[in-house]
Amino acid sequence: MSILIKGMEMPPERQSLHIIIKYNGIVCDALSGEDVATAYELPPHGRLIDADKLKSDAYLEHDCVHKMMVFGGQMVYTESAIENAPTVIEAEDEK
Repeated sequence: MSILIKGMEMPPERQSLHIIIKYNGIVCDALSGEDVATAYELPPHGRLIDADKLKSDAYLEHDCVHKMMVFGGQMVYTESAIENAPTVIEAEDEK
């Protein structure tokens, strides 16, 4: 499993941040003790894509997406469109 820390960015180059993740997901700055973010445990998953970006006008203009169609009033994405969508988080290996 992996952990997602929401509300926190990577520290700038050549800097580090010391944190403590508590059992309830609260992330604290190890030096000040201040709550700085929240951690969530992600279940095993496949490749995660940005579905909102897949629907965006800029992405719709992309060559690989022309195979989308409207079916029953809803947008249906072909396997090609989904396969070529940008990956946000790589698939996690299940053991």
